[in-house]
Amino acid sequence: MAYDRAVGSPLIIRPARVRDVRQMARVHVRCWQETYRGLMPDAVLDDPGFPAARERMWTEVLTSGRYRQNRVAVAERDGELAGIAMSGPPGDAAAAGWTRQLYVLYVDAADHGTVSAAELAGIAPEGWAALRLHPLPHAHLLRSTCNIDAFRRAADRGEPRPALRRWRRPRHLLVWRPALDVRYRQVETRELPALLGALHGDTFAQLCERLAQRHGDSDLPRMAALLAQWLGDGLIGQLALPGGSAL
Repeated sequence: MAYDRAVGSPLIIRPARVRDVRQMARVHVRCWQETYRGLMPDAVLDDPGFPAARERMWTEVLTSGRYRQNRVAVAERDGELAGIAMSGPPGDAAAAGWTRQLYVLYVDAADHGTVSAAELAGIAPEGWAALRLHPLPHAHLLRSTCNIDAFRRAADRGEPRPALRRWRRPRHLLVWRPALDVRYRQVETRELPALLGALHGDTFAQLCERLAQRHGDSDLPRMAALLAQWLGDGLIGQLALPGGSAL
C-alpha cells in the first residue's frame, strides 16, 4: 500500500543545503523521466550529462546572489531526498495579489500514492479514534485575498485573464497534487478546522473535536462527509496508528 513505507519513515521537509545538490539533481532527473517519458525524446531524458547539468543548476540556485530571494526546500526520508520545491518573487502572478510564486515542485512517483476507501474499510472500529489521516506531503493551504484560483483556472483552460476581485475577508485555497495532476479549490468554512488539523497531524478523534468546537454539536457525520470528499479528491496520502504500525 502507498502508506506502508511512509508510516515507519515520515517525510521531513527542510531547507535545501549546498551538500544536497547531488541528490536534488537525481530527484530532478528522475521526475523528468517519470513524467515526460513518451513526450520527450529518450535521448534527452537519458542523456548521461543530464544529472551533472541539474547539479550545476541547483548549485547556482543555492549559492548565487541572482537567486537570493528564492526559497528552496527538500523532502527527505531516511536520509534520501524524495522531493524538491522552489518558490520566488512572483512574475505575472503579482497582478493577482501573490507575494510568492511556486516555480518548482518535483516529487518521486513512489510518493504520489493516495489512500482509498477500501483501505479505510479494513480499519477496526477501535482504531479510528487514534487514526491519523496524513494529506499528501506537497498539499498546501494558501490564504488568499483575491480570486487567484480564477487566474489559474483561466490559464489551465487557455482563457483570457479574469478581472481581479478582492475579497472582503481572506479565503483559503487548497493546492495538492495526486500523481501528476495539480488540483486546487477553495476551502469552505465548515471544512477549515478539520483540514488544518489533518495538516498538523491530528488524530481522527481530534478532527471531530475541532468540528464540534466550531459548530457546537457532535460532528461525526460531518467528519465522515469530509473524509469521503478528501478520498474523492485524492488528498490523503498516508494512514498511521499509534506506534507507527501499518494498517
